[in-house]
Amino acid sequence: MKKISFVLAALVCFSVNILRAQDIAIDAFDKKAIEVVNNFMTAINNNAGDEMAAAAAALPYIHKSELEADGSNLKRDRL
Repeated sequence: MKKISFVLAALVCFSVNILRAQDIAIDAFDKKAIEVVNNFMTAINNNAGDEMAAAAAALPYIHKSELEADGSNLKRDRL
């Protein structure tokens, strides 16, 4: 019975924390992170009509492990 009570209490606390996390103001986030995400989305959106151009524009924001060996393009299975 104690285990069930503990699990239920933990679930309630977890649920409250999730709901509270959605109320974070945008000003509380790291400004550099916001800039990187905005630049990434701009690169993609500016080339929305051409998937290959969008992929090329997004290369500076994508982890190196997702790129071809020479770094000139995304791996084939990522495209």
